[in-house]
Amino acid sequence: MINVYIKDIKNSLKNKSYFSALALALALPDMCGAAEYPKETSVTRRYIDWVDKYMGEYLKTEPPVTDLNGELLYNLRNQFLHSGSTNIDDSKVKNESNALNKFILVFGDGTEISVASACIQSKLVTYRAMIIDVTYLCETICDFASWYYNNNKERFEFKISAVTQDQYVNPDPQIMDSNVIVNVLNEKLKKSGSDWRIIDEPDNNPVKLITEAIDVISTDDKLKSKLLEGETITMYKSGSTKLSKRESQVRSFFGQNFKEPEYIQYKEHIIQAVLKSESKLQVNNSIMKVFSSEDTSIIYKRLMPLLKKMPGNL
Repeated sequence: MINVYIKDIKNSLKNKSYFSALALALALPDMCGAAEYPKETSVTRRYIDWVDKYMGEYLKTEPPVTDLNGELLYNLRNQFLHSGSTNIDDSKVKNESNALNKFILVFGDGTEISVASACIQSKLVTYRAMIIDVTYLCETICDFASWYYNNNKERFEFKISAVTQDQYVNPDPQIMDSNVIVNVLNEKLKKSGSDWRIIDEPDNNPVKLITEAIDVISTDDKLKSKLLEGETITMYKSGSTKLSKRESQVRSFFGQNFKEPEYIQYKEHIIQAVLKSESKLQVNNSIMKVFSSEDTSIIYKRLMPLLKKMPGNL
């Protein structure tokens, strides 16, 4: 999956979003170092050793000029990602031969300059300076990280657990297989020592399957009791069972009046707030557990046609 990040870096460089490109590029040796040295617990050691092993020869120049190496790149990585600085902190460079008195990062496309180093040395004083173009730096890291990943894919255990908004709303079965999700959840339940299991039903939308089930269980005292007693809970697609007239009315009303993503995300919570509450105040308080006061006011006003027969006022 390294190539996904590299694509983002190159898009950022193309759009002259240099800070974004630099941040992600400086993280690539972290990923590759973790793959190359899985038993090494020191992030510092993994980062420096990977850069020196795979990029070192390419970055070398004639002495006494300091090369861009693992220690300097790790120093820049820490300075930029931790404090936003694009400088090298010379006080934290342990190897004296790597010390830099001046470091300049050029934000350009690499056509005017790539990297330049200078060293002024006398019997008493050595002054070293380095200038490097951000595009050259990012592309160099990307090239080596891409080569390493393509030749060592079996060492990379992580996967990107992310989908596009369209995939979330309209899940691709290959990406969000409900059987896989249910199997994973049941395996975790088994390892936890719990006796209850989730049963999937055919034709379920896997995203709704999980989110609706969790929302329903968290707001239904009877289901909570079943869980505690070790009973199996069947997760089903809303609409596949006969709903009460009131629930059908509430769900239909929600679909017509709450189309914003921030409300759809908490669909079940809002619906259950109406169905389970016995007064307008309870509805309001239930919604406030999830939303801000401002959003609660908006939601409450929209729900008023459903709350007319409830006792109390706000």
